[in-house]
Amino acid sequence: INGSFTTEKLKFKLKFTFSEGKKPSSFKAGPWIAMYRLRANDDGSILRPDDLGIYQDICYHDIIKEDFERGFIEWPSTLAPDSPGMYEFRYFASRSCKRKWGTSAPVPYKVAMVDTSTLVDAAMFLSALQPMADDLAGLSAVAHVESGAQDVHPMQLDKRRLLCCEDAEGEGEESGAWKAMLEVYGRASAQRFPTFTKKEFLRRFDIVQAMNACVMEILPAIDLTVAGEPWSIASVICNLRSGIFSDTKKRILKTALRDTDTGLQPRAEATFNVPRAMAARKMWATSRNAAPGQQQQQQQQQQQLQSGVEARPSSSEKLYASSSSDSCQGMTIFEQAFDQLGSLPDSHLRIFGETAFKCNMLGLSVEGTGPYRQVLTDMCEELQLPGLLSGSPLISNPNSRLDEHAPHRHTVLTNPSAGSRRSLAMLEFMGKLIGIAIRNSSSGTVLPLCFTNVFWKQISRERMTRKDLQGVDHYLYDRLEEILDARDSAEFDIILERLAEDELLPMDGHFTAQLSCGREIELIPGGRNVALTFQNRKLFASLMMRSRLSESRVQMAAVRRGLAHIVPMAQLLRLFTWRELEVIVCGDENVDLGLLREQTRYSGVFEDNESHRVVQWFWEVLEERDNAGRAEFLKVRWLFFVFFDML
Repeated sequence: INGSFTTEKLKFKLKFTFSEGKKPSSFKAGPWIAMYRLRANDDGSILRPDDLGIYQDICYHDIIKEDFERGFIEWPSTLAPDSPGMYEFRYFASRSCKRKWGTSAPVPYKVAMVDTSTLVDAAMFLSALQPMADDLAGLSAVAHVESGAQDVHPMQLDKRRLLCCEDAEGEGEESGAWKAMLEVYGRASAQRFPTFTKKEFLRRFDIVQAMNACVMEILPAIDLTVAGEPWSIASVICNLRSGIFSDTKKRILKTALRDTDTGLQPRAEATFNVPRAMAARKMWATSRNAAPGQQQQQQQQQQQLQSGVEARPSSSEKLYASSSSDSCQGMTIFEQAFDQLGSLPDSHLRIFGETAFKCNMLGLSVEGTGPYRQVLTDMCEELQLPGLLSGSPLISNPNSRLDEHAPHRHTVLTNPSAGSRRSLAMLEFMGKLIGIAIRNSSSGTVLPLCFTNVFWKQISRERMTRKDLQGVDHYLYDRLEEILDARDSAEFDIILERLAEDELLPMDGHFTAQLSCGREIELIPGGRNVALTFQNRKLFASLMMRSRLSESRVQMAAVRRGLAHIVPMAQLLRLFTWRELEVIVCGDENVDLGLLREQTRYSGVFEDNESHRVVQWFWEVLEERDNAGRAEFLKVRWLFFVFFDML
């Protein structure tokens, strides 16, 4: 079967042609037709993509027999390509089946330029939607759930066939699906108890689809680098980022990333001395628990280890001493990767695949993606251990000093005092790792980083609010609220006297601030000589909030600089919310046990024997474990194969 199509105002007619004029004797309902983006070689010839190049979100499905007998389908205009280029259609039996039933000839696609009148109309329409940005966020979340349930793109959803509205009543008893929809809507729109009728909901659903269609039409003509200017259309679009469908944003980013790929196979290679890294961690843990008189000796041993001279090596360290090489200059896995990969050309790490660089483990014979994923995990863990890396690019969140119920107490922050050349270079390399995770998120690359929303908002350039201070220093946030809520000078003086004796937040009553690293700065020039009074308390709170939220602007600039080396079109990240960006880089924290079971393949005595009692015990154990336990299993499962091979 071959395919061809004609274009007219972004509407495609995809026709079926059959060899020798004969149609297949059998037809299976519900096959898929996928659209591929073709790339050209340097000589102009077309490079045929493999199955990794499929646009899984640009697919037409549920082809009925009447369409097949008629000989063509109307391709939805909502599934038009995002950028001009050469495209190809492929006909599949289903999403999971990659056996092609037919392929079309390469077809060029051109996007018409947006005229001025269209931009003006779009700007007026999008500006009018600014007050209902939270409602659009809730509607977009509902559309994401519905598209997953119906297996279609959110723009293809028919509001008359929404699953959550099938049994919903305008008055009286509500269905379970409707209640679940209200919960999703309320969580995304920050409304605890949303109440509206089915008719009102469907009317709002039309608005969010119209808004997404409008954004997609004008986006090729928008410069997102000026989104910081409130007068720009880019700023209006970014203010509505939570209402843009997640599938649409990922598709745009994926298209841009594939245009800057430098290959599918790793070009960079790094060798890691795992025993040396384990010894460094052990020495770090011992030094943290050592008495003050022993810390100097521990520091000397750590310096000897970093210079390559190991004092009194253990038996396991002696085993690998002969295999150490000059390429492993640092102690930790992160430092070894930084020394070997940090100075490579950017093109060496712009790889689309399961591994961005090849990993070699001294003393271990390993294959597959397991070592690569373990190296990424080890690097993230070492980054988040305070004091392990030289220069301490990251530090513990001040909320860690509070009780166990404090928010974000297990997260880390960029160190405002990490201003040395090596520390900033390490943060830039961390930005490159984040770029690798974004570039290869579709292949399962994730980084277990524990940052607050303040970090991710500075990546997506989302506007921060006073409540974001809770993620950086919840105790300071509460004290500032007390200062602002003071009703008179007498109450303010009592609060100030209590804060002067506070051990967690020493405040001397002047315009000074203590950063997360403990360094003290002046909020205004000569702030140490300006007294805090009842009259200027609002100015003090505003300056304190601004200084603490932007305390690591130099360090975050280094992270963004490293990210831009791997993701050149980093301005597209402005379309994502901070939470969406966190999920892309770090993955969803919830382990879907049903999906894991569906994707599991059995071999040996368990092949075609899923009912075996050992298999049943295995899944029973995973069901009994919490989400953290399941995540730990996924992280270390490859080690069983490594050590089994060594034995």
